[in-house]
Amino acid sequence: MSNSNETQEKEPKVDESELKKKNEMLVRAEKKIKKKDKQINNLKAELEKKQEELDSTKKKLDKVDQTNNKNNNGGEANKDQLLELQKENEELYQFIEQLKTENENGEKKRIEIEQKFANQLLQSEKEIENLRSEREQYSKMLEKEYEKTQSIVNNNESNQKNNKKDQEKEIKKDQENEKGTNESNQKKYEELKNERNHLKEKLKTKKENLSETQEELEKEKEGKKKLSKKLQDMKRALGASSQQLQNTSINNSQLTEQNESLEKAKKQTEMKVKALEKKIKEFENKIESLNKESHEPNTDKNQKKLHNLEKQLKKKSTKLELYETKNLKLESDLKKLNTALKHFKKKAKPTTPKKGKKTIKSKNEIELEKKVTELSEQVNNLNGQITDLKKSKKIKKSKKSKRSKKSKKSKKPNDTDEISNINSNNTEEGNLMNKVLKDLEKTKDENSNLIIQLQKSENAKKESLNEINRLKQLVVNFKRIEEIILKSIILNPLTGGSSTAIGIFNNIMDQNDEDGDDEEKKSLKK
Repeated sequence: MSNSNETQEKEPKVDESELKKKNEMLVRAEKKIKKKDKQINNLKAELEKKQEELDSTKKKLDKVDQTNNKNNNGGEANKDQLLELQKENEELYQFIEQLKTENENGEKKRIEIEQKFANQLLQSEKEIENLRSEREQYSKMLEKEYEKTQSIVNNNESNQKNNKKDQEKEIKKDQENEKGTNESNQKKYEELKNERNHLKEKLKTKKENLSETQEELEKEKEGKKKLSKKLQDMKRALGASSQQLQNTSINNSQLTEQNESLEKAKKQTEMKVKALEKKIKEFENKIESLNKESHEPNTDKNQKKLHNLEKQLKKKSTKLELYETKNLKLESDLKKLNTALKHFKKKAKPTTPKKGKKTIKSKNEIELEKKVTELSEQVNNLNGQITDLKKSKKIKKSKKSKRSKKSKKSKKPNDTDEISNINSNNTEEGNLMNKVLKDLEKTKDENSNLIIQLQKSENAKKESLNEINRLKQLVVNFKRIEEIILKSIILNPLTGGSSTAIGIFNNIMDQNDEDGDDEEKKSLKK
């Protein structure tokens, strides 16, 4: 009897409440894993759609290149423009070659980084193997403990059998020796019966406890398997986030270089604008002095010049019509490209990670934007030429009307040579003025474009910095989660250490889910 009580006291007690909590935690973790699997599948589908859209935009860009080539090969009248466009194209090709070299350097860096990550992955796999070996040792220990408990139960059963035999022998002896004392013997027999029943009940409870502990062990084994799977997923996510960090840092360096080049170009254009403004003032002073000197009316030579000017005006009007038709075509192409770009930008929104992620532009998107800017610059140049032609047309018409008024007045025969010289000087100065105005408008357009590009690059820089900070925070969170999971695997689940670790893990996962939901709401509002 005393041996059986000692074995009962040594057996560990298992709380059902702790087991229920652990089961609930495991169910929650499974639900969260399913949610994240769905999110990953959705992201894959979105990526496939974006690739299809990129292919369509590439086709559109090829069509635009064909139209540009046709426009570049059209007409002897636009030879000067073609030369300018060819120069611009050469500069663009040089810029593209620079970008290619930068891309090659970036790919080399990427390969180095991938090698580093591969080494890190090998180390992590070794650590996981060590953890697996520890887990196997732990399971073996549990099996040994289970065997010990079974041996204790078997000993208890054998002790009970021996006790029963001893009791029966004692009862027989009592019956033989003391036949007269039946009442006392019956009482003793009842007491022994009660004790036997009590021992049977204790055995049943012990068996039930053993079955429950076996179920708990199996559940904990399943939980550990799930936790190891989660660890692998977390490590994969860490690899992806680190790659995104590197991409954003590369984009930052490119943006800073672009900012520096844009600021240099801005300073140069400002210097050009100042020089052109000085020239304009000088030309205005010269024109005023020439207008003061020119008082006398036209002669036959001036009438011939007027006829020539009318012919030139007709030629320029035909040029104007050609430029306007080209401009309309280019504007229609630009509108189509802009609509395609807007459609592409709407669909190519940021996918993951969740905390305020900004878009990292792809190579195709950057090329598309470059081509759009090139087309817009061509349209602006054509508009500038059209406005210049219209201005020159108006100036010549006003000069013609002035000369016709002067011809009605009386003329001196000796002043004809002086008047012709003055008019010729006026036409030369007018042409120079038109050229200067063209240069001014070009520089102003360049300045405005540079300012817009600077603002865009600064915004992109800020966004990329925010993204880097967010990714750093994600890496810290993943490391915390990894440490907690490793501790929970090493700890003995019967002591209740793993329940606190799983609780911390679930709290972090809940926080990440809440942050993601808030960001999705913000993006929808935008």
